[in-house]
Amino acid sequence: MAQLNWTYVSDTGRKYTVGIYHGSKTGHLVVYCNLRVVIIDFNVLEDKTYPLFLDDELCELTIEKKGGQFRYGFDINRKADTPRNR
Repeated sequence: MAQLNWTYVSDTGRKYTVGIYHGSKTGHLVVYCNLRVVIIDFNVLEDKTYPLFLDDELCELTIEKKGGQFRYGFDINRKADTPRNR
């Protein structure tokens, strides 16, 4: 089971810890933010992206399957049409 976390600090100084638990065989996924579960998904065995707003910043948690293994990413989406990106 993959367990990862990332830390994001907003412009206001608020700290967010975003983490995942992902079963590579079952595909069961739990995403939490500051110890609060925000997403539960099942059978995640292919590429998938989950959007998350932290304060007014649109972030994306990505899961990619390459060569039979999963890769995980957490990025700020600066291209989407959001009030923050205007």
